[in-house]
Amino acid sequence: AMLELEDVIRRAPATAERVLYQLEQLRIGTHELAELDLSDALMDGSMVLIGSDREAALRLLGTADGRTTARLGLTDDASPSEVRAAITEELAHWRQQAAHPASTSSVRRAAEVLARTCEALLPQV
Repeated sequence: AMLELEDVIRRAPATAERVLYQLEQLRIGTHELAELDLSDALMDGSMVLIGSDREAALRLLGTADGRTTARLGLTDDASPSEVRAAITEELAHWRQQAAHPASTSSVRRAAEVLARTCEALLPQV
């Protein structure tokens, strides 16, 4: 959705630069928009994560089910300690991806968004 909005804005050159700058500031400051952008990119194939990381990312982003347990691949009856452990595991994985020297810049950015998602889930437990 955000990519489509950017395309529309670029077609209005008189105001495009200012609006695109403001849109980027919103994107930077609003994690939810970053999650939506990442979800869109993963779904349309413009962002590629290797192996099971794509499915794990989509699950963590809540594309199929927004419940915390579902986002972590846990059953509804998971205990708070199981939820915290799963968040910690996911957080470690995405931080590792973000810091890995072989990761591309787009993978690093995606991993940073996903790590921030994990950090946002922790207080909910």
